Amino acid sequence: MLEFEFSSHGAGMIHAYRWEPEGQPRGVVQIIHGIAEHIGRYDDFASFLAARGYVVAADDHMGHGGSVT
Repeated sequence: MLEFEFSSHGAGMIHAYRWEPEGQPRGVVQIIHGIAEHIGRYDDFASFLAARGYVVAADDHMGHGGSVT
């Protein structure tokens, strides 16, 4: 899992993750978390998908998880 941040084009930074498979990817999955959640809750599911060949990308919405200003 790769952990990184990028500008929110407003106030603060967006905290994000990317899980990558070994070898050629089969596809890409974007995970969007729910209300009062953070993307860390989806680590097991994202790891499951990556182990089956998918690139998985996800971020904490502003005010959630690591994207708190």
